[in-house]
Amino acid sequence: MILPRLASRFALAGLLLAGPLAPADARPRPIPPAPAIPERFIAADRYPAATVASPALADEAWWTIFGDPLLDSYVERARRSNGSIQEAAARLEKSRALLRGAAAARWPELGGSGFASRQSGPLINEAGGGGTLLNSALSLSYEVDILGKLSKAKRAARLDAEASADLLRHARLLVEADTVQAYFEICAIDEERAVLADTAEGRRAALGMIEGREANGLAAGPAVSRARSELATLVSDMAELDRRRSEVANGLAFLMGEAPAELQVRGRLGTPPIVPADIPSVIIARRPDVSAGLRAVQAAEARVGAAKASWLPSLSLTGQRGFASSALQTLLGSATQNFGLGLLFSIPGLDGGRHKARVRAARADLSLASAQYGTQLLTALRDVDDQLSAVRLLGERDETLRGIADDDRRLAATLQARYANGLISQLDYVEGQRAVLEHRRSAVQVKFARYVATIALVRALGGGWGAAPRAAARAD
Repeated sequence: MILPRLASRFALAGLLLAGPLAPADARPRPIPPAPAIPERFIAADRYPAATVASPALADEAWWTIFGDPLLDSYVERARRSNGSIQEAAARLEKSRALLRGAAAARWPELGGSGFASRQSGPLINEAGGGGTLLNSALSLSYEVDILGKLSKAKRAARLDAEASADLLRHARLLVEADTVQAYFEICAIDEERAVLADTAEGRRAALGMIEGREANGLAAGPAVSRARSELATLVSDMAELDRRRSEVANGLAFLMGEAPAELQVRGRLGTPPIVPADIPSVIIARRPDVSAGLRAVQAAEARVGAAKASWLPSLSLTGQRGFASSALQTLLGSATQNFGLGLLFSIPGLDGGRHKARVRAARADLSLASAQYGTQLLTALRDVDDQLSAVRLLGERDETLRGIADDDRRLAATLQARYANGLISQLDYVEGQRAVLEHRRSAVQVKFARYVATIALVRALGGGWGAAPRAAARAD
Protein backbone atom coordinates (compact mmCIF):
# COMPACT_ATOMS: atom_id res chain seq x y z
CA MET A 1 0.00 0.00 0.00
CA ILE A 2 2.97 2.30 0.61
CA LEU A 3 4.31 2.25 -2.96
CA PRO A 4 1.01 3.15 -4.72
CA ARG A 5 0.51 6.08 -2.32
CA LEU A 6 4.07 7.26 -2.93
CA ALA A 7 3.63 6.88 -6.70
CA SER A 8 0.45 8.94 -6.74
CA ARG A 9 2.01 11.68 -4.59
CA PHE A 10 5.12 11.82 -6.75
CA ALA A 11 2.98 11.98 -9.91
CA LEU A 12 0.92 14.87 -8.55
CA ALA A 13 4.00 16.77 -7.49
CA GLY A 14 5.60 16.11 -10.87
CA LEU A 15 2.61 17.48 -12.73
CA LEU A 16 2.72 20.65 -10.65
CA LEU A 17 6.45 21.03 -11.27
CA ALA A 18 6.39 20.10 -14.95
CA GLY A 19 3.65 22.57 -15.80
CA PRO A 20 5.82 25.70 -15.67
CA LEU A 21 8.71 23.90 -17.37
CA ALA A 22 6.72 22.41 -20.26
CA PRO A 23 7.32 24.27 -23.51
CA ALA A 24 4.33 26.07 -24.96
CA ASP A 25 3.39 24.48 -28.28
CA ALA A 26 2.97 26.78 -31.22
CA ARG A 27 -0.56 26.98 -32.52
CA PRO A 28 -0.98 23.64 -34.33
CA ARG A 29 -1.98 23.57 -37.94
CA PRO A 30 -5.62 22.44 -38.23
CA ILE A 31 -6.08 18.84 -39.29
CA PRO A 32 -7.87 18.64 -42.68
CA PRO A 33 -11.30 17.04 -42.23
CA ALA A 34 -12.15 13.88 -44.14
CA PRO A 35 -14.48 14.36 -47.13
CA ALA A 36 -18.10 13.45 -46.54
CA ILE A 37 -19.32 10.22 -48.15
CA PRO A 38 -22.50 10.82 -50.20
CA GLU A 39 -25.57 8.70 -49.60
CA ARG A 40 -25.33 7.00 -52.99
CA PHE A 41 -23.13 6.77 -56.04
CA ILE A 42 -24.05 9.42 -58.58
CA ALA A 43 -23.49 7.21 -61.62
CA ALA A 44 -25.91 4.58 -60.32
CA ASP A 45 -28.67 6.32 -62.30
CA ARG A 46 -29.63 4.48 -65.50
CA TYR A 47 -27.28 1.63 -64.57
CA PRO A 48 -28.36 -1.72 -66.08
CA ALA A 49 -30.02 -4.37 -63.97
CA ALA A 50 -27.55 -6.48 -62.02
CA THR A 51 -27.03 -10.10 -62.98
CA VAL A 52 -25.26 -10.94 -59.70
CA ALA A 53 -27.26 -10.87 -56.48
CA SER A 54 -25.97 -8.53 -53.78
CA PRO A 55 -25.64 -11.06 -50.94
CA ALA A 56 -24.49 -13.93 -53.16
CA LEU A 57 -20.82 -13.00 -53.35
CA ALA A 58 -18.15 -13.54 -50.75
CA ASP A 59 -15.33 -11.01 -50.64
CA GLU A 60 -12.63 -13.63 -50.97
CA ALA A 61 -13.89 -15.11 -54.25
CA TRP A 62 -15.31 -12.24 -56.31
CA TRP A 63 -13.72 -13.56 -59.53
CA THR A 64 -16.05 -16.58 -59.48
CA ILE A 65 -18.78 -14.38 -60.97
CA PHE A 66 -17.18 -15.08 -64.37
CA GLY A 67 -17.87 -18.79 -64.05
CA ASP A 68 -14.53 -20.00 -65.45
CA PRO A 69 -12.85 -22.81 -63.44
CA LEU A 70 -9.55 -22.33 -65.26
CA LEU A 71 -9.54 -18.65 -64.33
CA ASP A 72 -10.33 -19.60 -60.74
CA SER A 73 -7.29 -21.87 -60.62
CA TYR A 74 -5.02 -19.14 -62.01
CA VAL A 75 -6.22 -16.63 -59.42
CA GLU A 76 -5.64 -19.11 -56.61
CA ARG A 77 -2.10 -19.73 -57.86
CA ALA A 78 -1.47 -15.98 -57.90
CA ARG A 79 -2.80 -15.62 -54.35
CA ARG A 80 -0.41 -18.33 -53.16
CA SER A 81 2.79 -17.32 -54.95
CA ASN A 82 2.69 -13.68 -56.04
CA GLY A 83 5.71 -11.70 -54.85
CA SER A 84 3.80 -8.51 -54.04
CA ILE A 85 1.44 -10.44 -51.76
CA GLN A 86 4.36 -12.13 -50.04
CA GLU A 87 6.03 -8.73 -49.47
CA ALA A 88 2.84 -7.31 -47.96
CA ALA A 89 2.53 -10.40 -45.75
CA ALA A 90 6.11 -9.87 -44.51
CA ARG A 91 5.34 -6.23 -43.68
CA LEU A 92 2.28 -7.39 -41.74
CA GLU A 93 4.39 -9.86 -39.77
CA LYS A 94 6.84 -7.07 -38.92
CA SER A 95 4.00 -4.80 -37.76
CA ARG A 96 2.67 -7.56 -35.52
CA ALA A 97 6.13 -8.06 -34.04
CA LEU A 98 6.36 -4.34 -33.27
CA LEU A 99 2.92 -4.53 -31.67
CA ARG A 100 4.08 -7.35 -29.42
CA GLY A 101 7.08 -5.23 -28.45
CA ALA A 102 4.88 -2.22 -27.64
CA ALA A 103 2.58 -4.40 -25.56
CA ALA A 104 5.52 -5.93 -23.69
CA ALA A 105 6.70 -2.45 -22.61
CA ARG A 106 3.70 -2.27 -20.27
CA TRP A 107 4.75 -5.38 -18.36
CA PRO A 108 7.45 -5.78 -15.68
CA GLU A 109 10.89 -6.82 -16.90
CA LEU A 110 12.64 -9.57 -14.97
CA GLY A 111 16.31 -10.37 -15.46
CA GLY A 112 19.17 -12.22 -13.89
CA SER A 113 22.88 -11.56 -13.68
CA GLY A 114 26.02 -13.11 -12.33
CA PHE A 115 29.65 -12.07 -12.42
CA ALA A 116 33.01 -12.52 -10.75
CA SER A 117 35.62 -9.78 -10.35
CA ARG A 118 39.09 -9.40 -8.88
CA GLN A 119 39.19 -6.47 -6.49
CA SER A 120 41.47 -4.88 -3.92
CA GLY A 121 40.54 -3.00 -0.80
CA PRO A 122 38.30 -3.89 2.14
CA LEU A 123 36.94 -7.00 0.48
CA ILE A 124 38.03 -9.76 2.88
CA ASN A 125 38.26 -7.87 6.14
CA GLU A 126 38.36 -4.41 7.54
CA ALA A 127 42.11 -4.20 7.15
CA GLY A 128 41.73 -4.45 3.41
CA GLY A 129 43.45 -6.76 1.03
CA GLY A 130 42.52 -8.27 -2.30
CA GLY A 131 40.32 -11.07 -3.46
CA THR A 132 37.61 -12.32 -5.80
CA LEU A 133 34.04 -11.08 -5.47
CA LEU A 134 31.25 -13.37 -6.69
CA ASN A 135 27.84 -11.84 -7.34
CA SER A 136 24.46 -13.18 -8.53
CA ALA A 137 21.18 -11.29 -8.61
CA LEU A 138 17.63 -11.12 -9.91
CA SER A 139 16.36 -7.70 -10.97
CA LEU A 140 12.84 -6.45 -11.61
CA SER A 141 11.88 -3.17 -13.28
CA TYR A 142 8.50 -1.72 -14.11
CA GLU A 143 7.49 1.61 -15.58
CA VAL A 144 4.15 2.73 -14.20
CA ASP A 145 1.99 3.99 -17.06
CA ILE A 146 0.23 6.56 -14.92
CA LEU A 147 -0.21 9.09 -17.74
CA GLY A 148 -0.95 6.74 -20.65
CA LYS A 149 2.25 7.16 -22.68
CA LEU A 150 2.81 3.42 -23.05
CA SER A 151 -0.85 2.66 -23.76
CA LYS A 152 -0.89 5.29 -26.53
CA ALA A 153 2.23 3.78 -28.07
CA LYS A 154 0.64 0.34 -27.94
CA ARG A 155 -2.55 1.65 -29.59
CA ALA A 156 -0.51 3.24 -32.37
CA ALA A 157 1.33 -0.05 -32.93
CA ARG A 158 -1.95 -1.98 -32.98
CA LEU A 159 -3.40 0.39 -35.57
CA ASP A 160 -0.24 0.06 -37.66
CA ALA A 161 -0.69 -3.71 -37.61
CA GLU A 162 -4.32 -3.37 -38.67
CA ALA A 163 -3.30 -1.01 -41.47
CA SER A 164 -0.72 -3.57 -42.62
CA ALA A 165 -3.44 -6.21 -42.66
CA ASP A 166 -5.57 -3.90 -44.82
CA LEU A 167 -2.65 -3.30 -47.18
CA LEU A 168 -2.19 -7.07 -47.48
CA ARG A 169 -5.84 -7.31 -48.53
CA HIS A 170 -5.24 -4.46 -50.97
CA ALA A 171 -2.21 -6.23 -52.46
CA ARG A 172 -4.28 -9.40 -52.90
CA LEU A 173 -7.09 -7.42 -54.54
CA LEU A 174 -4.74 -5.76 -57.05
CA VAL A 175 -3.11 -9.08 -57.95
CA GLU A 176 -6.50 -10.78 -58.31
CA ALA A 177 -7.79 -8.01 -60.57
CA ASP A 178 -4.62 -7.96 -62.70
CA THR A 179 -4.76 -11.75 -63.06
CA VAL A 180 -8.40 -11.74 -64.16
CA GLN A 181 -7.78 -8.88 -66.60
CA ALA A 182 -4.71 -10.58 -68.12
CA TYR A 183 -6.68 -13.79 -68.59
CA PHE A 184 -9.50 -12.07 -70.46
CA GLU A 185 -7.05 -9.97 -72.45
CA ILE A 186 -5.60 -13.20 -73.84
CA CYS A 187 -9.14 -14.29 -74.68
CA ALA A 188 -9.73 -10.99 -76.50
CA ILE A 189 -6.45 -11.30 -78.42
CA ASP A 190 -7.35 -14.82 -79.51
CA GLU A 191 -10.79 -13.70 -80.73
CA GLU A 192 -9.39 -10.68 -82.57
CA ARG A 193 -6.76 -12.84 -84.22
CA ALA A 194 -9.48 -15.27 -85.33
CA VAL A 195 -11.27 -12.35 -86.98
CA LEU A 196 -8.07 -11.38 -88.80
CA ALA A 197 -7.42 -14.96 -89.84
CA ASP A 198 -10.94 -15.28 -91.24
CA THR A 199 -10.54 -12.03 -93.19
CA ALA A 200 -7.12 -13.13 -94.44
CA GLU A 201 -8.66 -16.26 -95.91
CA GLY A 202 -11.02 -14.11 -97.93
CA ARG A 203 -8.16 -11.88 -99.04
CA ARG A 204 -6.13 -14.90 -100.16
CA ALA A 205 -9.07 -16.10 -102.23
CA ALA A 206 -9.43 -12.63 -103.76
CA LEU A 207 -5.69 -12.53 -104.51
CA GLY A 208 -5.94 -15.87 -106.28
CA MET A 209 -8.75 -14.53 -108.47
CA ILE A 210 -6.81 -11.36 -109.32
CA GLU A 211 -3.68 -13.33 -110.16
CA GLY A 212 -5.78 -15.56 -112.43
CA ARG A 213 -7.27 -12.54 -114.15
CA GLU A 214 -3.82 -11.02 -114.58
CA ALA A 215 -2.60 -14.22 -116.20
CA ASN A 216 -5.51 -13.97 -118.64
CA GLY A 217 -4.84 -10.29 -119.28
CA LEU A 218 -8.00 -9.20 -117.46
CA ALA A 219 -6.33 -7.42 -114.55
CA ALA A 220 -3.53 -4.89 -114.34
CA GLY A 221 -0.36 -5.25 -112.29
CA PRO A 222 -1.34 -2.58 -109.70
CA ALA A 223 -4.43 -4.58 -108.77
CA VAL A 224 -2.28 -7.57 -107.86
CA SER A 225 0.10 -5.38 -105.86
CA ARG A 226 -2.79 -3.81 -103.97
CA ALA A 227 -4.26 -7.20 -103.10
CA ARG A 228 -0.89 -8.50 -101.93
CA SER A 229 -0.39 -5.36 -99.83
CA GLU A 230 -3.77 -5.79 -98.15
CA LEU A 231 -3.00 -9.41 -97.31
CA ALA A 232 0.47 -8.53 -96.03
CA THR A 233 -1.08 -5.92 -93.71
CA LEU A 234 -3.38 -8.54 -92.22
CA VAL A 235 -0.50 -10.97 -91.72
CA SER A 236 1.50 -8.21 -90.04
CA ASP A 237 -1.41 -7.39 -87.72
CA MET A 238 -1.71 -11.06 -86.75
CA ALA A 239 2.01 -11.17 -85.95
CA GLU A 240 1.60 -8.11 -83.73
CA LEU A 241 -1.26 -9.80 -81.89
CA ASP A 242 0.92 -12.89 -81.41
CA ARG A 243 3.63 -10.70 -79.90
CA ARG A 244 1.14 -9.02 -77.61
CA ARG A 245 -0.32 -12.36 -76.54
CA SER A 246 3.13 -13.61 -75.58
CA GLU A 247 3.72 -10.52 -73.45
CA VAL A 248 0.39 -10.81 -71.66
CA ALA A 249 0.89 -14.55 -71.07
CA ASN A 250 4.32 -13.87 -69.58
CA GLY A 251 2.76 -11.19 -67.39
CA LEU A 252 0.11 -13.64 -66.25
CA ALA A 253 2.80 -16.16 -65.30
CA PHE A 254 4.64 -13.42 -63.41
CA LEU A 255 1.48 -12.59 -61.45
CA MET A 256 1.29 -16.24 -60.45
CA GLY A 257 4.90 -16.14 -59.28
CA GLU A 258 6.06 -18.45 -62.05
CA ALA A 259 8.58 -18.31 -64.88
CA PRO A 260 7.26 -17.67 -68.42
CA ALA A 261 5.55 -20.76 -69.77
CA GLU A 262 2.82 -21.83 -72.15
CA LEU A 263 -0.45 -21.11 -70.38
CA GLN A 264 -3.70 -22.65 -71.47
CA VAL A 265 -6.51 -20.13 -71.94
CA ARG A 266 -9.75 -21.45 -73.34
CA GLY A 267 -12.20 -18.78 -72.25
CA ARG A 268 -14.29 -16.72 -74.63
CA LEU A 269 -15.63 -13.23 -74.30
CA GLY A 270 -19.37 -13.09 -73.90
CA THR A 271 -21.50 -10.73 -71.86
CA PRO A 272 -19.72 -9.96 -68.60
CA PRO A 273 -21.72 -10.17 -65.37
CA ILE A 274 -23.24 -6.92 -64.15
CA VAL A 275 -22.48 -6.22 -60.50
CA PRO A 276 -25.03 -4.39 -58.34
CA ALA A 277 -25.12 -0.59 -58.26
CA ASP A 278 -27.95 -0.12 -55.75
CA ILE A 279 -25.61 -0.40 -52.78
CA PRO A 280 -24.92 2.27 -50.16
CA SER A 281 -21.85 4.34 -50.93
CA VAL A 282 -20.59 3.94 -47.34
CA ILE A 283 -19.44 0.49 -48.44
CA ILE A 284 -16.41 2.30 -49.82
CA ALA A 285 -15.11 2.40 -46.24
CA ARG A 286 -14.41 -1.35 -46.50
CA ARG A 287 -12.06 -0.84 -49.45
CA PRO A 288 -8.63 -1.98 -48.17
CA ASP A 289 -6.58 1.10 -49.04
CA VAL A 290 -9.28 3.42 -47.62
CA SER A 291 -9.48 1.36 -44.44
CA ALA A 292 -5.68 1.42 -44.14
CA GLY A 293 -5.72 5.19 -44.54
CA LEU A 294 -8.18 5.51 -41.66
CA ARG A 295 -5.97 3.31 -39.47
CA ALA A 296 -2.99 5.52 -40.34
CA VAL A 297 -4.89 8.62 -39.17
CA GLN A 298 -5.87 6.95 -35.91
CA ALA A 299 -2.30 5.75 -35.31
CA ALA A 300 -0.97 9.26 -35.95
CA GLU A 301 -3.45 10.65 -33.41
CA ALA A 302 -2.19 8.15 -30.83
CA ARG A 303 1.42 9.14 -31.52
CA VAL A 304 0.60 12.81 -30.97
CA GLY A 305 -0.75 11.86 -27.55
CA ALA A 306 2.35 9.77 -26.82
CA ALA A 307 4.63 12.64 -27.87
CA LYS A 308 2.80 15.06 -25.56
CA ALA A 309 2.93 12.56 -22.69
CA SER A 310 6.70 12.16 -23.08
CA TRP A 311 7.12 15.60 -21.46
CA LEU A 312 5.13 14.61 -18.38
CA PRO A 313 6.77 12.98 -15.34
CA SER A 314 7.54 9.27 -15.40
CA LEU A 315 7.66 6.80 -12.54
CA SER A 316 9.58 3.52 -12.50
CA LEU A 317 9.80 0.85 -9.85
CA THR A 318 12.96 -1.24 -9.53
CA GLY A 319 13.84 -4.12 -7.28
CA GLN A 320 16.83 -6.39 -6.85
CA ARG A 321 17.56 -9.46 -4.77
CA GLY A 322 20.94 -11.19 -4.90
CA PHE A 323 23.97 -12.65 -3.23
CA ALA A 324 27.57 -11.46 -2.98
CA SER A 325 30.49 -13.39 -1.51
CA SER A 326 34.20 -13.88 -1.88
CA ALA A 327 33.83 -17.66 -1.83
CA LEU A 328 31.69 -19.83 -4.09
CA GLN A 329 30.65 -22.17 -1.27
CA THR A 330 29.15 -19.32 0.73
CA LEU A 331 27.59 -17.46 -2.22
CA LEU A 332 24.03 -18.61 -1.51
CA GLY A 333 24.25 -18.32 2.26
CA SER A 334 21.85 -16.21 4.25
CA ALA A 335 24.68 -13.93 5.35
CA THR A 336 25.47 -12.97 1.78
CA GLN A 337 21.98 -11.92 0.77
CA ASN A 338 21.16 -8.40 -0.34
CA PHE A 339 17.87 -6.77 -1.30
CA GLY A 340 17.00 -3.42 -2.83
CA LEU A 341 13.82 -1.60 -3.81
CA GLY A 342 13.84 1.67 -5.69
CA LEU A 343 11.39 4.27 -6.90
CA LEU A 344 12.64 6.39 -9.77
CA PHE A 345 10.75 9.59 -10.45
CA SER A 346 11.89 11.81 -13.30
CA ILE A 347 10.66 15.20 -14.43
CA PRO A 348 11.74 16.60 -17.82
CA GLY A 349 13.44 19.99 -17.69
CA LEU A 350 14.86 22.32 -20.26
CA ASP A 351 15.76 20.32 -23.38
CA GLY A 352 16.46 22.97 -25.99
CA GLY A 353 13.14 22.43 -27.75
CA ARG A 354 13.49 18.69 -28.39
CA HIS A 355 10.06 17.88 -26.98
CA LYS A 356 8.39 20.65 -28.95
CA ALA A 357 10.04 19.32 -32.12
CA ARG A 358 8.76 15.79 -31.41
CA VAL A 359 5.20 17.03 -30.89
CA ARG A 360 5.34 19.16 -34.05
CA ALA A 361 6.65 16.22 -36.06
CA ALA A 362 3.87 13.99 -34.70
CA ARG A 363 1.26 16.60 -35.58
CA ALA A 364 2.73 16.97 -39.07
CA ASP A 365 2.48 13.19 -39.50
CA LEU A 366 -1.16 13.41 -38.42
CA SER A 367 -1.86 16.19 -40.95
CA LEU A 368 -0.15 14.16 -43.67
CA ALA A 369 -2.08 11.00 -42.82
CA SER A 370 -5.36 12.94 -42.75
CA ALA A 371 -4.68 14.55 -46.13
CA GLN A 372 -3.72 11.19 -47.65
CA TYR A 373 -6.85 9.57 -46.24
CA GLY A 374 -9.02 12.30 -47.75
CA THR A 375 -7.35 11.81 -51.12
CA GLN A 376 -7.80 8.03 -50.93
CA LEU A 377 -11.47 8.42 -50.07
CA LEU A 378 -12.16 10.83 -52.94
CA THR A 379 -10.18 8.64 -55.32
CA ALA A 380 -12.23 5.61 -54.30
CA LEU A 381 -15.53 7.46 -54.83
CA ARG A 382 -14.36 8.73 -58.22
CA ASP A 383 -13.20 5.24 -59.25
CA VAL A 384 -16.59 3.73 -58.48
CA ASP A 385 -18.53 6.41 -60.34
CA ASP A 386 -16.14 6.25 -63.31
CA GLN A 387 -16.53 2.50 -63.64
CA LEU A 388 -20.29 2.56 -63.12
CA SER A 389 -20.50 4.97 -66.06
CA ALA A 390 -18.06 2.88 -68.10
CA VAL A 391 -20.05 -0.33 -67.52
CA ARG A 392 -23.26 1.33 -68.66
CA LEU A 393 -21.88 3.17 -71.70
CA LEU A 394 -19.75 0.28 -72.94
CA GLY A 395 -22.75 -2.01 -72.56
CA GLU A 396 -24.80 0.27 -74.80
CA ARG A 397 -22.01 0.40 -77.38
CA ASP A 398 -21.60 -3.37 -77.26
CA GLU A 399 -25.31 -3.85 -77.93
CA THR A 400 -25.06 -1.54 -80.96
CA LEU A 401 -22.16 -3.49 -82.42
CA ARG A 402 -23.90 -6.79 -81.75
CA GLY A 403 -26.91 -5.46 -83.65
CA ILE A 404 -24.90 -4.94 -86.84
CA ALA A 405 -22.83 -8.14 -86.56
CA ASP A 406 -25.25 -10.14 -88.74
CA ASP A 407 -25.33 -7.32 -91.30
CA ASP A 408 -21.51 -7.33 -91.42
CA ARG A 409 -21.41 -11.09 -92.05
CA ARG A 410 -23.95 -10.79 -94.86
CA LEU A 411 -22.09 -7.81 -96.33
CA ALA A 412 -18.78 -9.71 -96.31
CA ALA A 413 -20.35 -12.67 -98.15
CA THR A 414 -22.06 -10.37 -100.66
CA LEU A 415 -18.85 -8.46 -101.39
CA GLN A 416 -16.97 -11.71 -101.95
CA ALA A 417 -19.61 -13.06 -104.35
CA ARG A 418 -20.06 -9.82 -106.30
CA TYR A 419 -16.32 -9.34 -106.67
CA ALA A 420 -15.89 -12.92 -107.85
CA ASN A 421 -18.54 -12.30 -110.50
CA GLY A 422 -16.93 -9.02 -111.55
CA LEU A 423 -19.91 -6.93 -110.45
CA ILE A 424 -17.88 -4.50 -108.31
CA SER A 425 -14.42 -3.04 -108.62
CA GLN A 426 -11.44 -4.10 -106.56
CA LEU A 427 -11.49 -0.73 -104.77
CA ASP A 428 -15.13 -1.18 -103.72
CA TYR A 429 -14.37 -4.70 -102.56
CA VAL A 430 -11.34 -3.63 -100.48
CA GLU A 431 -13.14 -0.68 -98.89
CA GLY A 432 -16.13 -2.82 -98.01
CA GLN A 433 -13.92 -5.52 -96.50
CA ARG A 434 -12.06 -2.91 -94.46
CA ALA A 435 -15.30 -1.58 -92.99
CA VAL A 436 -16.48 -5.07 -92.06
CA LEU A 437 -13.10 -5.89 -90.49
CA GLU A 438 -13.11 -2.65 -88.50
CA HIS A 439 -16.58 -3.40 -87.13
CA ARG A 440 -15.64 -6.95 -86.16
CA ARG A 441 -12.42 -5.88 -84.44
CA SER A 442 -14.23 -3.08 -82.64
CA ALA A 443 -16.84 -5.55 -81.40
CA VAL A 444 -14.12 -7.71 -79.79
CA GLN A 445 -12.35 -4.70 -78.31
CA VAL A 446 -15.54 -3.28 -76.82
CA LYS A 447 -16.42 -6.65 -75.28
CA PHE A 448 -13.00 -6.75 -73.67
CA ALA A 449 -13.39 -3.14 -72.48
CA ARG A 450 -16.63 -4.21 -70.75
CA TYR A 451 -14.71 -6.92 -68.90
CA VAL A 452 -12.02 -4.40 -67.94
CA ALA A 453 -14.66 -1.97 -66.61
CA THR A 454 -16.37 -4.74 -64.63
CA ILE A 455 -13.08 -5.83 -63.06
CA ALA A 456 -12.17 -2.21 -62.30
CA LEU A 457 -15.58 -1.66 -60.67
CA VAL A 458 -15.14 -4.67 -58.38
CA ARG A 459 -11.66 -3.43 -57.51
CA ALA A 460 -13.01 0.08 -56.83
CA LEU A 461 -15.64 -1.38 -54.50
CA GLY A 462 -12.93 -3.16 -52.56
CA GLY A 463 -13.23 -6.68 -53.92
CA GLY A 464 -16.92 -7.34 -53.40
CA TRP A 465 -20.09 -5.76 -52.12
CA GLY A 466 -21.73 -8.37 -49.93
CA ALA A 467 -20.05 -7.50 -46.62
CA ALA A 468 -20.81 -4.58 -44.33
CA PRO A 469 -18.14 -1.90 -43.85
CA ARG A 470 -15.54 -2.83 -41.27
CA ALA A 471 -15.79 -0.98 -37.98
CA ALA A 472 -13.00 1.42 -37.06
CA ALA A 473 -10.52 0.22 -34.48
CA ARG A 474 -11.37 1.12 -30.91
CA ALA A 475 -8.92 2.26 -28.31
CA ASP A 476 -8.07 -0.17 -25.55
